[in-house]
Amino acid sequence: MAAVNVSSNASAVFQSISVDLLGLTDKERLLRPLMFDMIDMMKQRIHVEGKASDGGQIGTYNKQYLKLRESKYKRDSSTKIIVSLTGQLEKDWSVIETEKGYGIGFKNVENLEKAINVQNIKGVLIFELSSDELSYANKFIEKQIEKALKGEQ
Repeated sequence: MAAVNVSSNASAVFQSISVDLLGLTDKERLLRPLMFDMIDMMKQRIHVEGKASDGGQIGTYNKQYLKLRESKYKRDSSTKIIVSLTGQLEKDWSVIETEKGYGIGFKNVENLEKAINVQNIKGVLIFELSSDELSYANKFIEKQIEKALKGEQ
């Protein structure tokens, strides 16, 4: 009778995959880089495109405020609200460590208050992730999982 000997490195492969997947729990590897991408995307949406979290325009500046922006702060004549006058708000965005990982916030409490006030005044969410930003975050995480399953870093 013929015998077949089977050998496998399955346990070593499973061990390697397990180690790679456990690496995804490292907030430094997964969440921190993602938050830097989110800051860039949100700055573009809010401070360049003037869009709220729902994708609509934040609003328009009134004529009196627009004159102040143009004359004192040398801003352009666009009436589109971009939540930026001196540039302090968008420069203060930071990746902030939290108990669960990382998030996005402001280092300066005054800038946090500005962000909250403009949302309240305009009646729209601005400093929350948009659906496009959430989609990007999900795809980023999925890609990291795929890389871990393939043994890539």
